[in-house]
Amino acid sequence: MVLGVIYSQSTPVLEGPDEMWHYPYVKHIADGKGLPRQSEEGVKSEYHQPPLYYAIGALATLPLYTDDLEAVSMSNPYWGYRARAPEPDNKAIFLHTEHEAWPYRGATLAIHVVRW
Repeated sequence: MVLGVIYSQSTPVLEGPDEMWHYPYVKHIADGKGLPRQSEEGVKSEYHQPPLYYAIGALATLPLYTDDLEAVSMSNPYWGYRARAPEPDNKAIFLHTEHEAWPYRGATLAIHVVRW
């Protein structure tokens, strides 16, 4: 549990492995839209994953206000990461702003709750 909390605190929001696709699945369920359709074309997602983890995350975050997800998911225009490339580039996919600061609130709080 201690390592999980350390990971949650030290990894920027939505920068965890595929978190940018996992959390929207949780939010989709928490917003009352049911299970997402796998056939949605053009959407990179984790909608093909079994729903138990996502349903538990949705229940845990149901009372939280998460409509500010766009504020914490602004794309970093300087992101230039190429896998396995030994280049000094900007590996942060998203811009990280004061919306992620302690005390957590909104979508940032929901993402940390799902991580925990």
